[in-house]
Amino acid sequence: MLTTLSEIELAFKIGHCNGTMSMQVFVDDVKMSNFDTFNSDSIIVKHQFNWPATIKIVTSNKDLSCDTLVDNNGNIVADKFIQLTKILVDRVDPGMPFLNSLILDTGENKINSLYWGFNGIVNLIFDESDSFLWHLKQKITHDNIYVGSSPKN
Repeated sequence: MLTTLSEIELAFKIGHCNGTMSMQVFVDDVKMSNFDTFNSDSIIVKHQFNWPATIKIVTSNKDLSCDTLVDNNGNIVADKFIQLTKILVDRVDPGMPFLNSLILDTGENKINSLYWGFNGIVNLIFDESDSFLWHLKQKITHDNIYVGSSPKN
């Protein structure tokens, strides 16, 4: 079977409060990256993968009882979090519909956000046979949602 190799680039913003969260990145259940802690406020992670694939991001090390600081008015002044700020697949941005589809599954809740202030798992599903078809699918989804057009029969 012929496989197509692609590269994913993920950029993250890191929130510090009593340290940082931890993160692991898997490609089809093979651990590719392990970050027990982060020394900076941002990081870029790049990995190659074969189509189709699932890239799993696991966030951990957040204690909800002490890793978010709130002032007397209820405003968050510091938080331990990981935020996905950019994704590129073969140097192309897949667009908002894909980003809006990402769900952090905490085991108790499913959170639709790119700001991950909870322990959980996010799956990035690449279910086409190659990058071109997957990006085309993202473009059609974008046009249907944001432009209001539909594919012609």
